[in-house]
Amino acid sequence: MNIIEEYSIDIRVTAEQGENDYGYPTERYGCDIINTDGELLVGIEPEYKTTFAAVRQALICLTKDNLKNAA
Repeated sequence: MNIIEEYSIDIRVTAEQGENDYGYPTERYGCDIINTDGELLVGIEPEYKTTFAAVRQALICLTKDNLKNAA
C-alpha cells in the first residue's frame, strides 16, 4: 500500500450546559475541525446529545475539498 496523500487536522469537542424543562442540568455537544494552520474547516454548534454524534456529524461535513486545505 502506498500513501498518496496525507492530512493533519485537529478535532475539538465543545460542550454547552443548560437545563431541560424540569430544571435538570443537560449538556449538548458540538465539534470543530481545524487544520494545522488554525483555520476552521468545520464548525458544528452544540446540539448533539453525545460527543460521538457531534464528531460524526463534523466528519460527515468534512469534504475532500476541505481536506485539501488541511495540508
